[in-house]
Amino acid sequence: MGLKADLDGGSRTQADEAYEAIRAEILRNGLAPGEQVTEAQLGGRFGFGRAAVRAALIRLCHEELVQVIPRHGYAIAPITFTHVQDLFGLRLVVEPAVARLTADRADSRLVAELELLNEGCRHLPGEELDLAEQRRANKAFHGAIARASGNQRLARLATEGLEELDRVLYLPQLSTVWERTDASFAEHQRIVEAIRLRDGRSAAQAAYDHIVPNQRSVIDALIASPGLRFINLLSV
Repeated sequence: MGLKADLDGGSRTQADEAYEAIRAEILRNGLAPGEQVTEAQLGGRFGFGRAAVRAALIRLCHEELVQVIPRHGYAIAPITFTHVQDLFGLRLVVEPAVARLTADRADSRLVAELELLNEGCRHLPGEELDLAEQRRANKAFHGAIARASGNQRLARLATEGLEELDRVLYLPQLSTVWERTDASFAEHQRIVEAIRLRDGRSAAQAAYDHIVPNQRSVIDALIASPGLRFINLLSV
């Protein structure tokens, strides 16, 4: 799932850069679910050679973000109910676990950092909602908790799951989901308070309780969406 080339100390190649650029565009829905693409098109769009693009696409196929269409190039993978449920299922297992571990290791510096990061998730009344900035702030908050857990593998799963969720949350059909911004800020505060108290059980429960309503609102919005067939949500 989206391992960066320099994690193992290796130097970055053009194929690595192509992979990261194309993957980011898929996750932001700049390359939409179901859209057909070719190596030449992507090379021209992102400024990479075809060999680099081909290597990037092979990696993205392994991550199931891209599908091969024999003799016709590639297609951006559809978003399915299974995909959405799997992502939230991952969060429901991993994020309570990292919250529990983080609470056991917490200190005042971490708590101050989390409070500051959560301020970035606050939406003030009358303020225009910047979805990209809100999403960035939310990932920064959850990413800080994951890294503080001390378990690099769990932290990687948590952060990469959040990245993949971008692909779902940036769908125009989910604009109503962002109405939960104020609730999310308060739910984050519950997690922070449990970490402050070094109460692992309460931190895990607060993390779980934060994810469940988000999962419910996403599923409800997708079911009600007139673009259901376009994103192939019913396929498995």
